[in-house]
Amino acid sequence: MRANSKDQQELGATASDLLELDAAQILELLRTHTFGRMVFADESWPVILPVNYAFADPTIVIRTGPGAKLASAPRHAAVAFEIDDADPKGSWGWSVLVQGPAFEITYARDEPSRRLRELVGQPTAPGVRDHCLVISALKISGRSFGEPPGLPSRSTPGERQSSSLDLGYLLEPAPANYAGEVKKSMTLGSDF
Repeated sequence: MRANSKDQQELGATASDLLELDAAQILELLRTHTFGRMVFADESWPVILPVNYAFADPTIVIRTGPGAKLASAPRHAAVAFEIDDADPKGSWGWSVLVQGPAFEITYARDEPSRRLRELVGQPTAPGVRDHCLVISALKISGRSFGEPPGLPSRSTPGERQSSSLDLGYLLEPAPANYAGEVKKSMTLGSDF
């Protein structure tokens, strides 16, 4: 399947060009995948860990167990989350990057947090994973090159759009005693 070759032609791009994914492509990829990587700082060192996730626009939901992700969550000013796919021979690839704060919602009692906890299934990694983290997407971007199979078509063929979505306006400032519950971002999702 050469899902984006027509899009490339309409944009005047070649297979070797790096193209920005549009918002519809990015959101569709986030909705249809379940495995990604969370990037955060632990003891001042960058850490990248694989995670299973669910996406409820604009929130990434991760089920995890005790460890660095959970221990660092209250201190996360910002984290990154990434999904991707690529040809092992290097002829095509795509990636989506999400950036925003991470919060633990395991014990949050509000209805949106309860719904988010129900979205994510059991991770593929062994062990007990009974805590939930959310990443509230403040910035989302994506790009591709070559002809990735199954890449969603552009929502507006023929136009170059910025792939960077700035969703910072969805969050209210956190109060000084904020325990990790996200307010507006959880209630503005498509299923809430």
